[in-house]
Amino acid sequence: MRLAEDDAIKKTIGCPPGSIGPQQLSIRVIADHSVVNLKNFTCGANKEGKHIVNLNWSDSCKFTEAADLRKIQEGDLSPDGKGTLFIKRGIEVGHIFQLGKKYSESLNARY
Repeated sequence: MRLAEDDAIKKTIGCPPGSIGPQQLSIRVIADHSVVNLKNFTCGANKEGKHIVNLNWSDSCKFTEAADLRKIQEGDLSPDGKGTLFIKRGIEVGHIFQLGKKYSESLNARY
């Protein structure tokens, strides 16, 4: 999956990216998990400079599948919906890789 170029979007849908909405599209629509339960939302009307208010997921406005597409930010709702996310620095707990003989030979370690 990759981001579509502006020209490809305009050719396929007929409007620039800022005016795209999920209604009445003949293409596959993948929605982020964060928008699946939205009600009465505002989105593009698939016409340049036009938007629709109070739209709901219905037969004329639907997504093909939901996926984890969005990059999270501190303060976002947690995946279970019971709290908010916070970001902390971490350290590497473990790293497994093949060392070969480099260190054992340099230390003259034998078994």
